[in-house]
Amino acid sequence: MKDTGSFVINIKGKAVDGVKHRYVWRTIEALCERGWQAIDDYIWVKRNPVPGRWPTRLSDGWEYCFHLSKTKRPYFDRDAVRKPMGESLKARLAQITENDMRRVYSATGSGFNRDLRNWIGKTTVLPSNVLTMAHVSRNVGHPAAYPVSLPDFFIKLLCPPNGLVIDPFAGSGTTGVAALQAGRNCLLIDNKREYCDVALRRLQLEGITTEPNRMHV
Repeated sequence: MKDTGSFVINIKGKAVDGVKHRYVWRTIEALCERGWQAIDDYIWVKRNPVPGRWPTRLSDGWEYCFHLSKTKRPYFDRDAVRKPMGESLKARLAQITENDMRRVYSATGSGFNRDLRNWIGKTTVLPSNVLTMAHVSRNVGHPAAYPVSLPDFFIKLLCPPNGLVIDPFAGSGTTGVAALQAGRNCLLIDNKREYCDVALRRLQLEGITTEPNRMHV
């Protein structure tokens, strides 16, 4: 991987003997001990989590997505994932007064501050590291499918146009769909031939494999 590249890993936690196992954090710690830089932790919030019934736990409504890199300053295009400004902020800016035309520091002494002048004339904002997206409920030929919007977000944020996206756990090919639709090249790998066939058929059905040199399974 290039020094400017990024490694994003989505790991779902699980319970063992009725309690949450900590293998997710142990995995990330083990990667960091081997030289990876833990850039940020993202939370994928599912709008429609799978219902369940357990004696001491509720339904899992979120999963981790960890961003790691070989260096502390990988490629990062925050403008590629900007989103429309919320209506509440638009309403607040519409009522801006002279008293707002200055930097205001928190009364708690925390050092946090705001300056509404920076928002005048803007129509978009940067998202947070909490991503709210629907869970995939339909069968796509793989038991652990996720929405195209999830890899699409990270691909636009962390991979330059015409860059290469590699998914070593390709499954049903969702990452490949997102990569090709976003104008990137992709390499999909899976240790089960049946999933490779599912991914290839899916890409062909969606009509985005017209340029064979952009995609390899």
